[in-house]
Amino acid sequence: MQLIGKSKIGQLRAKGIAYPQLRLPKSYSQAIGEIARIFETRHEGKQAFLIVTEHSMPSDDTVLKTYHEVLKPCDTVAHRGRKKSVHPYRNL
Repeated sequence: MQLIGKSKIGQLRAKGIAYPQLRLPKSYSQAIGEIARIFETRHEGKQAFLIVTEHSMPSDDTVLKTYHEVLKPCDTVAHRGRKKSVHPYRNL
């Protein structure tokens, strides 16, 4: 993840209802008009938001990894109900 700027959350009023409004840096003006999905999460114990647009990025710039890229088998994980024996000095 990369910090792209800092912005105060403003307010937008419509029909008597107040909505939070967030501005992105002007270098992201190509995102204007795009549909975005907004997810709530945590970062270092604080409330955080992840904004996802339909704009595709080259695969080498991917920050978030797919499920299969993150989860990899481990020798200490039980396999079919039996724990696999691990010998740390066997292959030295």
